Amino acid sequence: MTDKRMISPEAATTPLLGQSLVEDAITRAVNNVCSTMIGHDALMTGHSREPLPESSDEGPYVIGSVGFVGEINGIIYLCLPDDFAKFATKETLGMNDLELMEGGNEMISDTIGELTNMTVGGFKNALCDQGHPCKLTLPTIIRARKLCTGTSRDGSRIVYHFECHGHEFAADIQVRIDESG
Repeated sequence: MTDKRMISPEAATTPLLGQSLVEDAITRAVNNVCSTMIGHDALMTGHSREPLPESSDEGPYVIGSVGFVGEINGIIYLCLPDDFAKFATKETLGMNDLELMEGGNEMISDTIGELTNMTVGGFKNALCDQGHPCKLTLPTIIRARKLCTGTSRDGSRIVYHFECHGHEFAADIQVRIDESG
């Protein structure tokens, strides 16, 4: 199923982005948000075009998504295993385990929504700085055991894998990418 915020077939005139620009923009955005809000650096550990596997028995993914529209159109899914979403929430809000439990999934979702918005905002700013103006859509948060998204025929998908304080997570980016750059 293709997300309605994805690139439309009518957007065939949308310019392509170089893969190095996309990789640099997401790596900087993720690390800036993790180091500033969570207090730990994030390291990009690789990328692939393969969808994410089903989550482990330890819990589902908490998935934040924010689209960007304008000269460049696409969407980024920030996919965090449940244990990292809890850790990120506690670190961001300065909470302990009891406070997190009292706040529940709503607090975790709100926090991950804001972290996703900040991450995609940093990514979008890098695109704008390179002459590709676009605006953000509202964040959406879901919990799922498996992320299953399609790409439009005009888009490319690259899943960037990160590690932060022993936790692995991913940024699934869908946008038109120039495969040669």
